[in-house]
Amino acid sequence: MEQFAKQAAKNPAAPQKAAPQVAETPDDDPEFDFDGEKYKKSQLAELAKKRREYDRAASQRMEEAAKIRKESQARENELRTALEQFKQNPWALFEHAGLNPDEVAEQRLAKQLQRQQMSPEAIELEKARAELQRIQQEKQQLEENTKKTAHEQRVTHWKQYFDKAIGSALESGSLPRTAHTAQRMRNALEDLVDAGHQMDDTAIAMAVDIARERATTETQGLLGDLAKANPRALVEMLGGLDGEIVKAIQRQAVERHESSARPKPVQAAPKPQPQKPKGPPTLEDVRKQLGMA
Repeated sequence: MEQFAKQAAKNPAAPQKAAPQVAETPDDDPEFDFDGEKYKKSQLAELAKKRREYDRAASQRMEEAAKIRKESQARENELRTALEQFKQNPWALFEHAGLNPDEVAEQRLAKQLQRQQMSPEAIELEKARAELQRIQQEKQQLEENTKKTAHEQRVTHWKQYFDKAIGSALESGSLPRTAHTAQRMRNALEDLVDAGHQMDDTAIAMAVDIARERATTETQGLLGDLAKANPRALVEMLGGLDGEIVKAIQRQAVERHESSARPKPVQAAPKPQPQKPKGPPTLEDVRKQLGMA
């Protein structure tokens, strides 16, 4: 006991920091005073939550980085091992590739012997053939690159054209630029192309009409089904009785009722034209009356 007492005397306990004071508040979100700054319990909980999320994300990033470093180091070690094995036994590379090293060596020696037996003219001819083959391959690659570039340019051109043309058509056709409208336009254009129409402004205008008609039919069918099944749910879906859509429908109904109930203006009867005064009968009139004409 005395030994423990002496050790405790040599290492006195560090003064403990005073616990934060809890302010008395009537609600369930008390305040804590830390060195003169007050924090609510909810604020401290939110800070602790953010700190845990940050630590978790940082730990995950560190683990991913360590995994990447480990995989990279493993690949580097494999390459070094393969290089050392190749230096010690070059033929092992052919065996690893599934080739017979002896056959590869024989083919190489046969080719060298054949070349040594060739005349200078034959050697020059072989070089010319190899150069011609290289030029043909470069020409073919250049043609393929040119075709690919031209194709990409055409695709870009038509994409810009269709984006602009379809956008203008949707705007003039009073259709919204949404994913559903774009899908309807795509389906309508595919149907027109399958029917033999050319892809031009006329086809785009026709596609807009088709998309609008399909959207109208689909929407009317959906709203009609909802009106039959649950009118209240339909009104709530349209924004409620105080919503702009329902108010617009009510205004249209009132205007239509007032227009049908308004009496049509009665057209006034045409005024009789005053008769011109007749002059004295002529000799010809007298003959007609007596039947002598």
